[in-house]
Amino acid sequence: MQWTTRGGARPPLGRGVAALGGGLAGRPVPVAVPVACAALAACATMAVGLSWARVLPAFVAGGWSIDVYGYRVGPVFALPIPSFLLWGGALGAAALVYYYRSRGECRRCAAAITR
Repeated sequence: MQWTTRGGARPPLGRGVAALGGGLAGRPVPVAVPVACAALAACATMAVGLSWARVLPAFVAGGWSIDVYGYRVGPVFALPIPSFLLWGGALGAAALVYYYRSRGECRRCAAAITR
């Protein structure tokens, strides 16, 4: 059975467990699951970017080539790795935005509005 809405459109991904989820099929996904996974991936991606970013000045000073485990590599290999810093930051920001969008209303703010 295909899980669709009345208009035939599928619900947004990430809101419920897919039909292949066995006994969890159709249940909502807790907000902490995708946020924790994205935060972990963001930290790992940032760590990779930081490990190569410290080598970047030597890479530029060495004529845009660097030794990696005894092999001389050029910019085609070495320049994409520092971009992991940007990817990690973007993934961390996306996880934070998803958390704020999905967390629900603040009880204190809602109580202040009704007073």
